[in-house]
Amino acid sequence: MCGISLCCPPPFTVTVSRSCSKQFGSSLCLKWIVFLFSVRITLSVNVEQRVHVKNYVKLGKSITETYDLLKKVYGDECLSHTEVFKWFKRFKEGKEEIRDDQCPGRPSTSKTDANIKIVSEIVRQNRRLSIRAVAELININKKTVRQILHNNFNIKKVCSKMVPRLLTPEQKEI
Repeated sequence: MCGISLCCPPPFTVTVSRSCSKQFGSSLCLKWIVFLFSVRITLSVNVEQRVHVKNYVKLGKSITETYDLLKKVYGDECLSHTEVFKWFKRFKEGKEEIRDDQCPGRPSTSKTDANIKIVSEIVRQNRRLSIRAVAELININKKTVRQILHNNFNIKKVCSKMVPRLLTPEQKEI
């Protein structure tokens, strides 16, 4: 029995049983694409091209043939030569996933509640510290420190002293 399961909205996953690939052979991916378009799920151009690369690997085409066919179909929107080679190699090694791998490493932002609290305490203790000095103390990016000061505390830099943007009458006299 053929088991295809979809999880929408994109990025979606497709699970295909081994008996399905034996039943449909190399036309499995083409039937899958026709099914997706029949239920009006649109693939991004890159993911669509990756599916085609996966098809060509299963059909035994060479890397150059695959790139030429994609270039003929997609023209200027075609994946770069390097990208086609990368995905061809992945599918040739037996990987089935058409989505990119998650990138390991540092989180995309340093603007956390803990860092906001630390910046607040540092600025309250010494308003004469520069943004660079605060960033070095906490070991986060200068841009993130500036955003925290500006967006969270409504503070801007005036004459090398961090002050609230809206001054009270007493503060204006000083």
